[in-house]
Amino acid sequence: MNRLKDEISPYLLQHADNPINWHPWDNRALMEAKHRDVPIFLSIGYSSCHWCHVMERQSFSDKEVAEALNSGFVCIKVDREERPDIDSLYMNFCHVLTGSGGWPLTIVMTPDLLPFYAATYLPKRGIGNIKGLIEVAETIKRLWRDHRGEIYSKAKEIFEHLKVVMSHTSWNYTLELSRLPEKAFQTLKDIYDPQNGGFGGKPKFPMPVYLNFLMAYHKVTGLNGPLEMVLNTLRAMRTGGIYDHVGKGFHRYATDEAWLVPHFEKLLYDQALLIGVYTEAYEITKNDLFKQTALETIGYVVGELYSPEGLFYTAEDADSEGEEGRFYTWTLDELRAALNSLEFSVIFDTYDLTSRGNFEDTGRNILYFRYPIRKGYKEVNPLLPEALKKLDHIRLSRPRPFKDRKSLTDWNALMILALVKAGEVFNDPGLIERAKKTACFIRDHLYDPQKGLMHLYMEGNKRAEGLLDDYAFYINSLLELHRVTSDRYHLELALELTEYVCGHFLNETGKAFYSSPETSKDLILRLQDITDNVIPSGNGVMMDNLLKLHRLTGNNRYYDLAMSIPYAMPATIGSSPASCCSILTALLTQLTP
Repeated sequence: MNRLKDEISPYLLQHADNPINWHPWDNRALMEAKHRDVPIFLSIGYSSCHWCHVMERQSFSDKEVAEALNSGFVCIKVDREERPDIDSLYMNFCHVLTGSGGWPLTIVMTPDLLPFYAATYLPKRGIGNIKGLIEVAETIKRLWRDHRGEIYSKAKEIFEHLKVVMSHTSWNYTLELSRLPEKAFQTLKDIYDPQNGGFGGKPKFPMPVYLNFLMAYHKVTGLNGPLEMVLNTLRAMRTGGIYDHVGKGFHRYATDEAWLVPHFEKLLYDQALLIGVYTEAYEITKNDLFKQTALETIGYVVGELYSPEGLFYTAEDADSEGEEGRFYTWTLDELRAALNSLEFSVIFDTYDLTSRGNFEDTGRNILYFRYPIRKGYKEVNPLLPEALKKLDHIRLSRPRPFKDRKSLTDWNALMILALVKAGEVFNDPGLIERAKKTACFIRDHLYDPQKGLMHLYMEGNKRAEGLLDDYAFYINSLLELHRVTSDRYHLELALELTEYVCGHFLNETGKAFYSSPETSKDLILRLQDITDNVIPSGNGVMMDNLLKLHRLTGNNRYYDLAMSIPYAMPATIGSSPASCCSILTALLTQLTP
């Protein structure tokens, strides 16, 4: 066992018996690199990542690889979900160095944390154009021995370049906020897939930040085009394979353009954000398909990701029995054995199944509809729900994918928001009570007024100081709880946390927030960002929070700070407003009566 045996992260524990002498990211590991005068080999992943598992089996469990790494590096393993600040920083380096990114993330850096090599998945030996890990390790050891000056020169050059990129110093960029929503809409319209819904080609991600913006844009402008883009996307996802028709909930993304073949891992934040989008779509349209999808997804989350303490777990894996998607897919023989002839006929007529299978070359089938539906099960076959329940019962006898039982403050806050929204729209006080229980647990166990929020909780252990997303999302959930329940305590705590953020995260210009607090001592660079990913940016959500607090309190300081956030990075939002949809949604919400 290596040093990871003492960690609480399920991902780190999965590597605790590797022959590689892994360290967690801590002072001991960083000091050892300086003492040995060797580079740091940093590997970042997460527990439900399929390719992380592949690299662990092929390379990190291999004694030959371990010998190559242990002899010339201090090896550090990071769970990106436990330390998203480290992951974000070095993923930025990876994009600068390679033009792309992903997980597992592989970074090699000097003992003083300056990266000079980046990659993602690496096999043990080279395959085609992909270099092998052993080859990479031996090459870097030789260069470290013979050309260290050049390595340091290149590393410093990369670091200075990233500092310029991340400083957002284009202060002369002319920014007309009022025109940005229309510009963002036109961009999304250009990349929208009218045939399949969604945006761009494959792989295709749900992108709730886009959908939320488009619904807000529809409300402000009255245009139906933005709304139709949302509704077509939601229908396509619900009928495609990215939705788990048996056990409910959404897989992470589709590997094809038509949402048919998913990457099977299930993450809490996807469920939370999509519950919110489907709920709002129902609120606008009163279409039962959207209500049914939101409630089914809540049922999955509460049934499978809810902890005894009242928090929500992080994820379920894509793999089981050593295969991706094994738990979720079916052969026709398995379906015939599970169902009577009438039930099998219903399933076969509803879903696009074949005897050869529709999932790669596995002979297995993903359940996705043969034809589009618009309103729900009633238009398909009234027997379908019972047949799916029977399949769910059968499927539960299979070995289930690994469940990551850590809980993250920011992702739990997103789930609080989803439950509050659904409880209000569907008139279900029980959902709001469940949201309050989670919010109160975070307040009572993960917050100290002097030290702030903690990011991670697992089995009584707390780790990692809170980051901007933790504060922004939790404040947002508290404000929604206050709006729906009128409980003054939620507002008072939101105000207290907002003052903490302003005191510990605000950048030197006073116009936006860093991703990490000023107490972060183990990062070579504090990032600030207003761009969204699959989840909204912390700065975008803080803008929404500050505008809401201005409405509630009349404190103009909140309004001024909120409206300064886009101007902290004018070139970013001015040239690519669609990458900052959470900021534009906050702006549109401000314009909505």
